Amino acid sequence: MRPERRALVAAALSIVVLAACTHEAGPPVQQPANLPLEGTLLVGSGQSFLGVGLYDLATRKLTRIRGVPAAGGSGFGFAVGFDFFAGAFLRAASSAPPSPSPSAVVMVESKLYLLQGGQAVRVGPRYRGGVLVAVAGRHVVASRCFPGSGGSGVLDLDHPNQWQHLGPVCAQAVSPDGTEVAVTAPIVQQGGLFGGGEFTYGTKVWATPVDGTGSRRLLVDVSAVPGIQRSMVADPQVLSVAWGRPGLAVAVGNGQSGPWALVVAPPSGPPLVVPLGQASPFDLAWQPNGDLLAFTDCYQCTTFGRNPAHTADVRILDPATGALRQVAAASNFLTGLVWSPTGTVVATQTSDHDVLFADVAGRTVVRRSVDALPEDWTG
Repeated sequence: MRPERRALVAAALSIVVLAACTHEAGPPVQQPANLPLEGTLLVGSGQSFLGVGLYDLATRKLTRIRGVPAAGGSGFGFAVGFDFFAGAFLRAASSAPPSPSPSAVVMVESKLYLLQGGQAVRVGPRYRGGVLVAVAGRHVVASRCFPGSGGSGVLDLDHPNQWQHLGPVCAQAVSPDGTEVAVTAPIVQQGGLFGGGEFTYGTKVWATPVDGTGSRRLLVDVSAVPGIQRSMVADPQVLSVAWGRPGLAVAVGNGQSGPWALVVAPPSGPPLVVPLGQASPFDLAWQPNGDLLAFTDCYQCTTFGRNPAHTADVRILDPATGALRQVAAASNFLTGLVWSPTGTVVATQTSDHDVLFADVAGRTVVRRSVDALPEDWTG
């Protein structure tokens, strides 16, 4: 989930009274002694760690990147004062040997930085009000989602002189081949939870070329998906989007509240609808070079802070069979969700200010005392 969506959902959930429980916890996960972890995590601010860093999983060393401002952390995946952070590693060609010092881009306070060799350098003009959405090859996609004054843009890292405008849309995700951006159109809600002025992403997701040329094409309209009404979602609204090889995954809310559902729209064939009841979905992430969808959800999360009724899960969906399984659980909130490069482990930040790692089968769960938000994972 993009950071501004995390803030919007958190604010809405803080005053929503949820209905009766329809979320069933999975079986207890056994805690084995170890889970082999390799590679490097790109992380942002937690409570004690401020700034942008690289966490070496083998040595357990967290190194802060010089040259990037420390906007501060909140422990909920976005920074105090809404100075959002997001980042991603730059992927080399599959035939290229692994780099001992991986390159990455991060966006802090609407400024883009290129990370290399433990240092950061400003790249391109500031995209005021923007948040990093994704990196597609050498193109960086950012978005600022505000009806009437927002929009999305693309910056070419090889020629970082100007952001290419994609129109008054909210960029949500990039296609697996990096050629298109999934976008939504923000809609102002006059009778919203806060008395008007709020906005939603509407019901439709379009694809637009990443280079800004050509016209949009409709990917899915969640209000027209058969089965969405049977999930008790009477007023379907897009919450967040992930785009992978198996198709488009869309987290759907009932207006600005629950019940919630997941919709997976494959490249061909009918969409899959997965009812989530009163478990609100947050982050969605497709398995690298695989077919599984990982997501976090939270039940009874009506307010921030510790609450014995809050239950958060990491779950894995196999769209081919519709099978859904829990691989990890925690109290309160889980923030951020990334896959290992091999697609065998997922990582997320807990409200206890550590990072939780779980294998895709749900047999192994490991926590490490890393007070930082995982943004990406490279080998």
